[in-house]
Amino acid sequence: MRNLLIIAVIPFFIQGCASGLSNFYHDASGCMDVTTLPNVIISQDEPEVFCGRSFDEDYQMMTEKGYMQIGTSGYHGPCMDWDDAKDEVIAQAKKVHASVALLRITYLGSNNSQMPMSFPSTSTSNTYMSGGAYGSAGGGTYSGTATTTTTTMETIYIPTTVHRCTFHTTYWIQLKQPICGLVLITLTTEARQEIGSNKGRLVYAVINDSPAFRADIVKGDVI
Repeated sequence: MRNLLIIAVIPFFIQGCASGLSNFYHDASGCMDVTTLPNVIISQDEPEVFCGRSFDEDYQMMTEKGYMQIGTSGYHGPCMDWDDAKDEVIAQAKKVHASVALLRITYLGSNNSQMPMSFPSTSTSNTYMSGGAYGSAGGGTYSGTATTTTTTMETIYIPTTVHRCTFHTTYWIQLKQPICGLVLITLTTEARQEIGSNKGRLVYAVINDSPAFRADIVKGDVI
């Protein structure tokens, strides 16, 4: 870790306030209308969707590229293919004015169950009847078959398998050219012990092609 002595630094601060992605969306912008922020670029293009990795890797990568995270979505549900999931992500990204979204799909496992299905069942029975009738005018016999039709509902159980996945998406908006290009965080315990001081801030990320980037400041420096 390098220790840098900088007399004056203007830090770059990241501002923060029907589908599963929409129902379980969590705002990370501080509940602000991002379209009114002076330091963001509202893209008119179709939001781009990329395959995400881990949270830390995604946050590091997108921060260094000059993006601000404005929200996340996460839920468990039946697995779907990439194209169907991507369509849901794009729809939600448009709602929140995100220009880029990172989607991670993690397979959880399968649930086996039985789905009941009912359908009508018809049965027919025949009854043989015979007999005789007698009166003052004479008598006679009769015989024949009576048919009875009965309809009932029969239920069968069909085995089904549902594959379940976790869908986690982060939504990002592009920032304008930063004044400095640093993302600073509080010193970790390890960093304080290493430099022998409680003063300073730890460089978490450096925006690509920013003044800080061109000044050769790197992640892990202490300001």
